[in-house]
Amino acid sequence: MTVLISHPTGNQNVRAVLRGLERHGLSPIFFTTLAISRGVVEKLSVLPRLASELGRRVFAELPPSRIRTMPWRELVRQIAGRVELTGLTRHETSWASTDAIYRALDRYAARALRRGVIRPRLVYAYEDGALETFRESNRQGISSVYELPIIYWRLAHQILGEERELRPAWASTLDALRDSPAKLQRKDLELALSDAVVVPSHFVAESLVMAPQRPRRIEILPYGAPLPFEAPVTRRVDYEPLRILYAGHLTQRKGLAYLFEALSRFEYPYELCLAGPLPTAHCSALEAALANPRHRWLGRLPHARLLEHMARSHVFVFPSLVEGLALVIGEAMAHGLPVIATPNSGARELVRDRIESFIVPIRDPDAIAEKLTLLYEDEGWRRAMAEAAKRRAAEMSWALFEDRVAGLVRELTA
Repeated sequence: MTVLISHPTGNQNVRAVLRGLERHGLSPIFFTTLAISRGVVEKLSVLPRLASELGRRVFAELPPSRIRTMPWRELVRQIAGRVELTGLTRHETSWASTDAIYRALDRYAARALRRGVIRPRLVYAYEDGALETFRESNRQGISSVYELPIIYWRLAHQILGEERELRPAWASTLDALRDSPAKLQRKDLELALSDAVVVPSHFVAESLVMAPQRPRRIEILPYGAPLPFEAPVTRRVDYEPLRILYAGHLTQRKGLAYLFEALSRFEYPYELCLAGPLPTAHCSALEAALANPRHRWLGRLPHARLLEHMARSHVFVFPSLVEGLALVIGEAMAHGLPVIATPNSGARELVRDRIESFIVPIRDPDAIAEKLTLLYEDEGWRRAMAEAAKRRAAEMSWALFEDRVAGLVRELTA
């Protein structure tokens, strides 16, 4: 049996699907934009930054014979981002925009189905990149699975619309509110054409009640955590600043304004490191927050560098407003970091309140400041939560997700 998987970049949850299907003998064929061989990356070791970037496109999960690529738009997008040719990547409309790349890969996979280049028993695709593939799979009577990694767009727009009113200084960072009606309609059509929708959290599943046509089947399959980091949990000595880490886009969708407000109310010494890209539009409020000498922006880090910062930190804070299940939470747990996160981050699927984490309401800087204070004042409790986080990561491994995805695929193709 063959399964077609389509995704432009192949992030952690996509790779887990590939691993699970391959391990269970389901022969996935992966359609993506760019795939680099391990040998090419090794030859570029004299250019470590480039090698690190390209290393993210090595897909060891499958043999090269089962990977189909369509690289040119993605290569242009990557180059344009580095030399600031923003006209080539303008939201939705430009030839090398993220949306254009998703749509082009969708058409590429649909053509392969239509021409009989590949004859799968099931197709598995993702939000914004599934419409033409599902249309063709439905025409041929092929089962279709749609993975929705973030909450349904109607609830996302409701939350972000409220946020635009509550924090107007941060409104320029709310990119999702710029999506065109055509893009939003496409999302609804993709949902309607799917035989099953895979979501990572109850929060995402509950958001789908707002869909005009409720999906036929919703499967809640939480994402996993990496294996625990072997090094001992980081200790904080008396009077040492609390080292706080945030990782993600520096936008208000992630609730950043509330983190900065919480820190203005935190009465103990701290150092905040923020890893992730800046928003596409200028934001004076963010600029002012980053000017604080206790706030250090690390930029967009290679994955290995981010993990190094996790290993040195004392707590991970993720106050997101709109999410599915943030993969970075599992990584923080595996590195022995207590987590402070919101229900909207999907954290409840991985961590337990007051054991490995504190689950705080969205838009509540006082709650964040209170939990940071508890962790600062009681180092024994902080370390106990850190050890519990590592144990929980071992229990919530990616293998669970992989097995459940493979089981769903087998059921739908029986």
